[in-house]
Amino acid sequence: MIRQPDVQALNDPYLLPLSWTTRGGEAGDEHVGRLRRGVLESGEVLAAEYRRISSARLVILGEPGAGKSILALILALGLLHDRRDAPVPVLLTAASWNPVAQGLDDWIVGPLAITHYGGNRETPQTLLRERHLLPIIDGFDEIPEAGRRVALRALRREIGYERPIVITCRAAEYDELITPDSAVLRRAPVARIQPLPREDVLAYLREVDAVNLAPVLGELTRDPEGPAAQALSTLLMVSLARQAGERRTVDLANGDSRTAVEDLLVDATTGAATAGKERWLTFLAHYLYGHRERELAWWLLAPRLVSSWGVTALGLCAGMLLAALASAWMLISGSGAAALNDALLLGGAIGAGFAVLVVVAWYVGGVSVPGRLAFQVAGSATRLRRGAAIGLCLAAIVTVPVLLTMAGVITFAHGWTPGNVSLYLTWLAMSLALTAVLAAALAVYRWLDAPRDSSAATGPATLLAEDRRSALTGALVVGVVVGLGLGPALLVSRVAVRLLQSAVAGWAGEPALADIAAVELADSWSFEVLLLPGALLAVLTLLIRAWPRFV
Repeated sequence: MIRQPDVQALNDPYLLPLSWTTRGGEAGDEHVGRLRRGVLESGEVLAAEYRRISSARLVILGEPGAGKSILALILALGLLHDRRDAPVPVLLTAASWNPVAQGLDDWIVGPLAITHYGGNRETPQTLLRERHLLPIIDGFDEIPEAGRRVALRALRREIGYERPIVITCRAAEYDELITPDSAVLRRAPVARIQPLPREDVLAYLREVDAVNLAPVLGELTRDPEGPAAQALSTLLMVSLARQAGERRTVDLANGDSRTAVEDLLVDATTGAATAGKERWLTFLAHYLYGHRERELAWWLLAPRLVSSWGVTALGLCAGMLLAALASAWMLISGSGAAALNDALLLGGAIGAGFAVLVVVAWYVGGVSVPGRLAFQVAGSATRLRRGAAIGLCLAAIVTVPVLLTMAGVITFAHGWTPGNVSLYLTWLAMSLALTAVLAAALAVYRWLDAPRDSSAATGPATLLAEDRRSALTGALVVGVVVGLGLGPALLVSRVAVRLLQSAVAGWAGEPALADIAAVELADSWSFEVLLLPGALLAVLTLLIRAWPRFV
């Protein structure tokens, strides 16, 4: 999304009047265009010229730094200013597209989902499918050379003959690869950006409030065809000269070639960064370049940057902490050497199991997109059903192996005696109780995490705050439902088993339901033990969310 300060920056003091020549298209004629000094006015001019293209396709060419990206930006502004019923222009950087591994439409949806929808791809996919988007692909030459022909084939296959598109590319790479006879860009006029006239550059730099640019102006005046004049024929170099001149005196007399002058301007502009800023900017540059991205999605940092050793260390630390707490609690409630041995053994087992669950939860979470806390009625049934299904699957992962192992041991080692049948039925009923509670907890958890239905106010800070509220509330809900519901559910399951045994045995003078419940309630676990599963599941729930992973 284009913000007003960006437009104001381009208008300070005014927009350099870029010019271009357009050839090709269905008419095959040639046209000369030139921007106005104001950004919005220039956008209206560009939008009007684009709307005259019946194919709604355009190729913008120029040398490095000529202003291709600025021209694409201004075109998008002009189309947005008076959109009518036309598709919405979306600016995309081709450097983030790996055509070998990702289709064109899938790539177009990705940056939109990250930037405007918190990672949710459903809305941009619908907009693209219904032809409500105009892709403006900037920097087609930034796709590695080995992948450009694959990208061309993807364009030919997915753009077809009717879909609109705008592409910017360096002129040399375009002439080598994307010729006017290419089937994919047939009917697409080609606009070539012309070098900035020296007079326009002089007039612009005189308007800038920077006395440090006097040597630059003198060099341009002294040698109209020299290295400085050649270098300052592109929008990028003029912008760098202005930025450098606002901080220090810029002298280009030592540049004996165009390349040398450009290097002087780059060094003069980038040398002002502090050590801290340079370190973080270098990290971000390496990170984005390594993943071929231009949009920084904070929720992708943890899955990519935390190594398997880090996850293992996290699980071990959590397991040791829980083992120490569990052993201490059992020692306080027990007595003697036997109690010490039992406490250490059982506490270690609990800690080891939790460590494994922490590692599993991290990898099960995968790439978790930001969520939001919303009490939304629409779609409630679907969210509740999905949450319950996840709870059933998770409970099955824990209980089914235990039940199968018990059945095998009883069958092949001890036999199905009445006592073993009673034991197995008890464990089966308790497993069903755990499954029901976990399904209910995750159903409520998913119900509270409603999908994003609008792109309003979805900046990085907003997404982070929304996911933090959603994650903490969801973990609290899971902990409360499991902590308060597991005890009654287990009690009901054990009472049900006793009633079943009484009915099957046909005992005379069977105990009443109230008597069975009273006996089972007296043998139930303490309140603290019943709260432990809720607390542990709350922690595991946090581990699959984006905000805790980012922290």
